Parts: sequence; structure tokens; C-alpha cells
Amino acid sequence: MTKHGIRSSLPSIVATALLLVLVWAVNTALAQGPVGDKQPAGGGGPPTPVPGRINYQGVLKENGAPVTGNRNLTFDFFTNNTCSGVSIYNQVISSVSVNNGLFSVAIDLPSTSAYGQALYVRLTVGAFVINCDEVRPVPYAYSLKPGAQIYGDPLSFDGSALSVIVAGYYPSGSAIYAVASTGSGVMGNVPDGTGVYGTTAYGMGVYGSSTGITNARGYGGYFYSASGVGVFGQSNAGSYYTNMYAPGVYGKSANGAGVYGKSTGATWPAYGGVFEGRAGVTGRGSGSSSYDGYGGIFVGENYRGLYAQSFAGYYDAYFPGTGGIYSAGGIFSMAGASTIAVNGGAESLAPGDVVAIAGVSTVPGTNQMVLSVRKVDTTTASAVVGVVGQTLRGEQKEVVAGAPSFDLQLTNSPAANGGYVSVVTSGLAMVNVGAATSAPAIGDWLAVSSGGTVARAAEVSGMTPALIGKAAGPVDPKTGLMPVFVILH
Repeated sequence: MTKHGIRSSLPSIVATALLLVLVWAVNTALAQGPVGDKQPAGGGGPPTPVPGRINYQGVLKENGAPVTGNRNLTFDFFTNNTCSGVSIYNQVISSVSVNNGLFSVAIDLPSTSAYGQALYVRLTVGAFVINCDEVRPVPYAYSLKPGAQIYGDPLSFDGSALSVIVAGYYPSGSAIYAVASTGSGVMGNVPDGTGVYGTTAYGMGVYGSSTGITNARGYGGYFYSASGVGVFGQSNAGSYYTNMYAPGVYGKSANGAGVYGKSTGATWPAYGGVFEGRAGVTGRGSGSSSYDGYGGIFVGENYRGLYAQSFAGYYDAYFPGTGGIYSAGGIFSMAGASTIAVNGGAESLAPGDVVAIAGVSTVPGTNQMVLSVRKVDTTTASAVVGVVGQTLRGEQKEVVAGAPSFDLQLTNSPAANGGYVSVVTSGLAMVNVGAATSAPAIGDWLAVSSGGTVARAAEVSGMTPALIGKAAGPVDPKTGLMPVFVILH
């Protein structure tokens, strides 16, 4: 038997009962180069897709003589090299025209049956079964088998080595769909560029979804950088805090944090989040009570809960709301206003002492001025400025953001000369009560008495009364303190 071949790399099939020489050829369109990197040449929309067909050609001889006439051909495809068992695809082509032994047919092999796995075809002519033959790809189509690589340059500077175009409108469709039981569905590795790049006019450039059902498991998107930025987001849309499409990065969670940042660094600076802009951070709480109503929550596990500093000479912190500032036992009281001062007198100061202005001082290591006070007496009654609310311990700290930091912490010890105190200048405070002939009643005006205490204004003698405020409650017999609403006169 002499083999008749159309392509030198293509196999032949030898019949057992009939003498056949068959030539296998994959549709020549599979061997063609790309029609264009971004859009097909020539315009007028995308070309007609290549049909899912393969050509099958051969020479049919019967008893040594070429066959002329019509024959029924049956093609069965298998994944084993013995062509045994149940075929994965079957097609019968009736009345195939054979002219002087030559015939050619097109098999409509669906992509669901040929997706890169090894295939074998069995041909049956009439009642005669032909031996099993391997389906072999042409050289270019071989690059589409699993594990293959496409190596080469794009057609243009901004082109692609592989371009897949979906011409129709398929909102839920995909140009490329990848499934992996483990590992990565799609992986991009570029030493000096973009690993994965997505662009869209009105949709999402890159979309990630985690469909697991276990709570707190899985990432919709995960980004890692060994030395740079893990995630970078930028938006040029008009800014407004309620516009979800304007932020550079937008995060939303049904039950957790919309955006969560964490730093595992052991030394400063190791910020969980850094925000810089016309307004560095804007927080807005939409709840109406408890924690869900706060515009921002700041918790320091081992240090200060919040640090605020201005480099422009304005307020380090500004609170323009109607509710003021509340601290549960801190420097500021819920209903009052206070200031930090240093003890510039010889006597130690304790909470409840009435103090007068002694001048000004400078915070160590800085050029910041601080009020200097002393315990009030007959010579300083006219300089009364308020009541000691808390005693503080001051110490020089590390340089923060290029500026020295002087830290103040609450203490239970009296503030000696040079020590720090918070002074309530207006509002509710606990005040020492002197040796009054009778306990002040709620609403009584209180005035400066001797020894830095107060008493009913009507009982103060020996100096011009300096009114402190009005009694707001009874005297605590254990501490000698009583609540006073400070109103300096």
C-alpha cells in the first residue's frame, strides 16, 4: 500500500477489510496567525468566528481499486488509544461522495469534546470498522494544549501577545474563564510592570469575589507587596463623602470593617493606616446610639488613644460641635472647660484647690507656653483662674513627625513646684470647702477662702471676695470636696 498524504506531518489509517489511506488535517484556520491585536483589520465590526470543524480527508480503495460512489462514514472519538468503550462524541456523515478513491468531509467537533486532551478517532465505513488513529494537532494549534506557552512580541507597543475579543453583549459572560481546584485561576507575573491589568469605561476594571460560606474566611481580593504599596487606589471623580464612586479606595462590609489596616512593625513608625489630604481623615457615623453612632473610635491598647498635632500654629484639635468634649475621669469634664498649667508656687497642688495666675512658663524641650498657677491666698485672690481638676505627670517623649513630644499622664500624687495640673476654668468641678460655719446649700455663691479653699461668700472676711461659682451638691465628709459649678467673678 502506498500512503497518500496532503500534509507531511499527518497520520494515515489502514483498513482491515477495506484498503484505506486516510489523511488527517485540522482546520487550516487554527494554524493562522492573529487577525489583529486589538481590533480586526479592515473595520466593519468583528469577522465571522471560525467554525468548530475539522477536515478529514482520505483515499478509499476496495479490492485494490479506487472507489467511486457514495459511502456512509461514522466517526467516533475516544480518550483512550484503543478506541474502546463509550465514545465522547459521535457523528455519522451519510452519502459521502468518493471520486476515484478521494473523499473529504468536515466533522463538527464541539469545543466541549476537544479542549486540549489527547483524542483518538475511529472510522467506520458502512459495516467495516477501521483501526483507531491518534488525532494530531498542526504545529500552531499545538501551542493551545495544556501546559503550552505562547512566546513572542505583541503586534504594537501597547498590544498583547494573546488577544481575546468578545464582540457581542454578554453582561455575565467572560472573555477568559479560568477554573482551578487549587492555586490561582489567573496569575500574572511581571518583574517590572503590572501583574494583572483591567480597564473599563463604566464597570469594574478588576473584580474579585469570594463565594465561601465559612464566616471570616476567604478574600474577594488580596494584594501583597514585598517592598512597596499593597493596594493603590485613585479616583478623579468629583469628591463627596457620600459618593461611593468618588473615593480612591472604597470598602464595604455587612458585619465587619469596611476598610481594615494593620501594621505588624515592631518600631515606630508602624501605622495601621495613614491618610493625607485636604482633610486627612473624615469619619461619619450613621448610627444613633452606642458605638454605632460615633464618627470615629480610637483605642490605644498600651498608650494614648488619640494624638493630634498641628504644624501651622492653629489648634492641635478643634471641636466645633454643640456637645463639647467628654472624658470619663480625664483632663476634661463633661460640662466644663479646662486648661493645662504648671505649678509655679511653693505649695503642692491637689484636686479641688483654688488657684491663681502666677505667670507663664515654657514646656521643656519646646517653645510652647503654658500657664503657671499657685494656690490662692489673700494676696492673689484677684488673680483666681479656676480649680485644680487633676494632677498630671509630665515627661519628655520621643520626637513625633519631626516635633518633640511632651507627654502628660494622670497621677494621684500632689503636684509639687514644676508639676502639672489641669485647671477647670468653667463648668462642673469638685472643690475644697474650708472651715465654714455652716455647710453651703445648693445655689449658694462660693468665694475664695484662706488656704486655697472656698466657703459661702457671706462668711468670707478679711479680703475682697473672689466669687468662684455656685454650690451644686453636698460636701463629701471623707474628702472635704463638694461639686461646684465654676463661674468666675
